[in-house]
Amino acid sequence: MSITVYGAGAIGGAIGASMARGGEDVLLVDKVAAHVDAINAHGLRISGFQRYTVPVRACVPADLRGPLGITFLAVKSQDTDSALDVLAPLAGPEIVVVSLQNGMNPPRIAERLFKDDLFSGWGLRTLSSNHPSYNPYSYHLGSIWPVEHGTFALGLMRYGLHDRVQQLARAQFEAASLFDFYRLPELFGGHPRDAAHPFPAMYPNANSPQAWSASATFSLLQALLGLYPYAPLNLLVVDPHLPDWLPEITIRDLRVGAAKVTIRFHGNSWDVKEKEGTLHVVQQPLPWSLTATWPERVVDLLKSLVK
Repeated sequence: MSITVYGAGAIGGAIGASMARGGEDVLLVDKVAAHVDAINAHGLRISGFQRYTVPVRACVPADLRGPLGITFLAVKSQDTDSALDVLAPLAGPEIVVVSLQNGMNPPRIAERLFKDDLFSGWGLRTLSSNHPSYNPYSYHLGSIWPVEHGTFALGLMRYGLHDRVQQLARAQFEAASLFDFYRLPELFGGHPRDAAHPFPAMYPNANSPQAWSASATFSLLQALLGLYPYAPLNLLVVDPHLPDWLPEITIRDLRVGAAKVTIRFHGNSWDVKEKEGTLHVVQQPLPWSLTATWPERVVDLLKSLVK
């Protein structure tokens, strides 16, 4: 099967060359005609840790023909729409599109995830309800897996999308309240949350309790409170963003290295109630936040000094 790499810059070129060198039938697509002509005439030259030249086919978007199968998307995020305008009409029945992009638009992706066809009101489905294969009782084709929601929440928090973290946490916490002992099962049905479906449908044979799903609760809590312990420096970073429906949380005997602390979180603030051992509690966006600014970090640090 031919593999199409749309975008023959550094990322697309390196991936395409590697696959072509391994014997795959690769077609590179690039909008720069001179670049395409050079690849067709002289092959694709790779330099860096490895140096080699590999013969590979290339074309401009106007010359691309379908049906397309495996397709790697390696254009800048601002070029995504125009690339998809070319690819969509050429999509084959079994097309698989793999994004190699960085600098994607997180708010736009989050907006898509929380559309009604993916967000049921109880959580995010494994498949859109608009897809022909959607089945709310299928293991992977429309059900809802609590374990994944912890990862979703941490990713949303990393990009400063705290309103989406709160929306996701509320859905999962309210779903948990309807199961025995507030335990989230392995998965549950993907029916929409509405008058006809006032509670999450049980998935037949779902494990409950289930350790994976239990872990999601802690990840959701970490995302809401911005918890980041770093024991080598006796440090606990916090950055709470609690919603109106959950105005206060107290974490008791949280251990960081040899120390332990009890903290009351409320809104965007916090108070240390008890502490044993050496521990510095500092308010800061997490180190791996991709949206925090230096002024924001300075202001939060000053707030911590007056606690």
